[in-house]
Amino acid sequence: MIPVGGTGSGRFRSLPVRLTVEDTVRLPISLLKRVGLLNVSAPRASVVIGTDDPEGEEPREVHLSTDLSAGGDLSVRLEYFVPTTTGPHRITEVVGLFTSGMWRGGNRWWFRCPSCERRVGVIFLPPGQQYFVCRTCHDLDYACRQGPRRRRKAGLRLGQD
Repeated sequence: MIPVGGTGSGRFRSLPVRLTVEDTVRLPISLLKRVGLLNVSAPRASVVIGTDDPEGEEPREVHLSTDLSAGGDLSVRLEYFVPTTTGPHRITEVVGLFTSGMWRGGNRWWFRCPSCERRVGVIFLPPGQQYFVCRTCHDLDYACRQGPRRRRKAGLRLGQD
């Protein structure tokens, strides 16, 4: 007879907890559109967005400006300070923007992830990181996926995401 049970046997009780998108500074492309930064007729625009971080682990504000290059490519320049052990460190990052045609006409705007070159609608800056990149590059998860699998499956069955 083979002994069963003991240390390490049975169901895997807990999954490793990953950082979630809810714990990060999010920059959706819809925000740029809402504040008027995607207006191609105005080749240069600027705006400042604030972040909610009572502990001081994230930048307090992100300065955004768009530039239309001579080749017609639009990009957004992000300027912000990230906290380090030696004090705040200024980061300037340029993220490419592009459009894709929609089925019934018009265009949809996207970020081009600075790390993997994928088209994404949102870029993220987690605490302790220095650059905005996509969810895949930062290995971020969603908070609703962190609970036990049985509860997640029950929620999906009931239409609760």
